[in-house]
Formats: sequence, C-alpha cells, structure tokens
Amino acid sequence: MVVEVPQFGWGWQGGGVSDDAVRPADITVKRDEHVAIEFGDGRTFTYGLAELRQHCPCAHCRGRRDQGQLPWDPAHIDELRITDAELTGGWGIRLEWQDGHGTGIYPWEHLRAWGEQGEAPFGADSGLGS
Repeated sequence: MVVEVPQFGWGWQGGGVSDDAVRPADITVKRDEHVAIEFGDGRTFTYGLAELRQHCPCAHCRGRRDQGQLPWDPAHIDELRITDAELTGGWGIRLEWQDGHGTGIYPWEHLRAWGEQGEAPFGADSGLGS
C-alpha cells in the first residue's frame, strides 16, 4: 500500500508542516511489515509495526501507558497488521490496525524525531513526549 502524498493542497498554513525536514515526500505502508517515510530533505526512516502499535499516540493508549500497562498485547504480534492508513491534514498519519484500533494520529514532526533519535517521543502522559 502506498499512501498518496499530494504535491499541493497539504494545507501547510494553519497547523501544517512547512519544513522539508518534517514534510513527507513519499510514504510506503507495507501492511504486514512497516511504514517507511521519505521526508522532503531526502532522509528515509522505517518504523516497525510493533513499535508503531506500542507507541500509539491516541488517548486510550496514552492512558494505558499512564497506568503502567501496555497499550496492546504483544502476544498477538503475529496477527499485527495495518488495515488502513490515512493522511490527517498536513500534519500526520492515522493508522488503523487489524483489531479495529485506529484513533491515533502520528505527527510528522514526532515521526521524524523518532527516526533521528531511535526512540519514540511519545510519552505516557501526553502521547507527544514531555
């Protein structure tokens, strides 16, 4: 699955991302493997499904992490699959999982930081780090 990245109309004003370092140029979703994002400056980062699901930034998953719980049961890792991916305005991507979970929106800025730093910047309390 390749998510279409529009050339124009991303809505960079009013909350969209304007910096090429965090603006995606190409997004590839391999439903059973990973999400790969090439950013506007040419750097590409790949995010594994288990890591993405574990660090889901939705309110439910943040709440579970807040309580010291895992947001999903990693015992079901063999079943883990992305069923849908959708751009959310000009600032992130929403992933839907095989278990129906799909409210988390991963902001481009945080995905870029994750790629560069090697760890997800989504904290337990806010989903977007401290």
